[in-house]
Amino acid sequence: MSSFLSAGCVYKEESYNNVVEKYVELIIGAKDIKIENLVCYDSKKDLSITINLEELKKDDFSDVTHINCKHLIGGWHFIVRFYEEDGYQGILLDLS
Repeated sequence: MSSFLSAGCVYKEESYNNVVEKYVELIIGAKDIKIENLVCYDSKKDLSITINLEELKKDDFSDVTHINCKHLIGGWHFIVRFYEEDGYQGILLDLS
């Protein structure tokens, strides 16, 4: 059996600037957390790709839809998901 704990935040459109970049920086700064990979969605090709942090360019943060992470001490995984809807954006943190 597996279980997930999810928590989310909703941002007004104007307060969402650079939020993906801020979350990446926050996770990088955490001592016991490692970013395993990032999922980026290319709307022109209608395709999702998985990349590592080194492959992410500064201007590509807008394409990131998921950050897959691992807690190094506990060994548990979590995902930070980014959503964009009309008038608001959201972030969902899924802990397994």
